[in-house]
Amino acid sequence: MNKLMLDYMAEQFSSIPVDSESLRIGMKDYINEQLLWCEDSNFSANFPFRETGLPQDFFLQKIVSCDGNDYLTGPRYRGGDLKKPFIDLVASTAPLTQRAMASILDVWYPMGALSVRVLRPVSDDTSGCADQFFYVGKSIHEKNEARISGQTIRIERACLQSAEWCLQALKLAYAETYSRYPFLKDKVFPTDEEDIRVAIRDGNLFLIVYEGSRAGFIICENGRRAFVPGQWISEEIVLPNFRGKHVAGSAQQALLSFLSMHHASALLWGTIESSNHPSIRAAERAGRKRVMEYAFLGGNLHD
Repeated sequence: MNKLMLDYMAEQFSSIPVDSESLRIGMKDYINEQLLWCEDSNFSANFPFRETGLPQDFFLQKIVSCDGNDYLTGPRYRGGDLKKPFIDLVASTAPLTQRAMASILDVWYPMGALSVRVLRPVSDDTSGCADQFFYVGKSIHEKNEARISGQTIRIERACLQSAEWCLQALKLAYAETYSRYPFLKDKVFPTDEEDIRVAIRDGNLFLIVYEGSRAGFIICENGRRAFVPGQWISEEIVLPNFRGKHVAGSAQQALLSFLSMHHASALLWGTIESSNHPSIRAAERAGRKRVMEYAFLGGNLHD
């Protein structure tokens, strides 16, 4: 089953800009991890079995079979809200059909989930409701470096003494974002203090310097998210006083230039909530492309 899922997913995502060997290794590790969560009581212990009255082992991931195909599925709650359950289609041996989706929702019926979230490459398929977009940018061309590596935008690694400034900047930036875009309050959340300090300690937090002043920061680390290896942005904030100057997009370009000096073929990845239009604009200004997306599917699929 592992190989069938691996072969199907490798074909499904062959268009994303990751070399086939690295992608296949990432997918193999990802599928194996997810299969372990079909048996791991530490995984199911993270779910609200007491609050819901369901047995703890109900929340173990499940393989659902339909029409000769297998679908590896897991329980989720959007934003941790018990009123917003859904099912993740983690991996499969074939495309999700209407019949398969009905089987999945039937198996998970006790938790009240009405939708299945799928990860798919960007294509003409716009069914369902988009949840998150995956954006990626390649190392910028040399001709662009002068424009973004001069005095206007500069990237520098944060030192431990920067932690308090970063925490205050994070607070100010999110307060402004929530004030201007209140609908993002239950969709986009700031990095917690411990993760800020760990990112600084590990050299993964980069200050954005705009014309000599600190304008914000980016957290970016080398690793694997889902099955994709690369450099991943987990947070980018720009202080209110520096917004409207294209700082966020230019900072991503500057970060790509910085990373390219240390990685031969740097790819800058990140996920963006589908309604977070300012972050989407910043990513696209930086030349990053949408290549994958999470989408919620209900009853509008066709066999």
